[in-house]
Amino acid sequence: MKNECIREIEELHQFFEDWFTGTIENSVTGFARFSDVIHADFTMIVPNGKQTNRNELKGSLFMMHGKRPNIKIWIEKPEFRYLSSTTAMLTYEEWQQDGEDAEATTRVSTVIFESNIMTKNNVMWLHVHETMRPVEVPFELI
Repeated sequence: MKNECIREIEELHQFFEDWFTGTIENSVTGFARFSDVIHADFTMIVPNGKQTNRNELKGSLFMMHGKRPNIKIWIEKPEFRYLSSTTAMLTYEEWQQDGEDAEATTRVSTVIFESNIMTKNNVMWLHVHETMRPVEVPFELI
């Protein structure tokens, strides 16, 4: 399950980049890479603290097709926090840059996956919690 989780994080974020830049088809079929791996009970806490569910997130992301034509998204430092035969929890850094000259931003994300053999990488996204991290300020324990 370890390899599948990391591959899923990387591939779904590549989908986000492709969707936001408009390099993939703007259709339900093109969007299926996202909607097919998000659990029916999915929840997400976005960086401003708002909690959203699967349907709200799908609606807002679908409207973002082609809206950020210069965005680059990449993942760094995936780390497992919990792993069983059916569930995994990982943290990772998601980096974004809107054009070559723009400053990159980063957020730390925690994801909980549930195994599902019907999906591309055999896992479904159950929960995500994102926290923005200022690039210029090193992490310190308080």
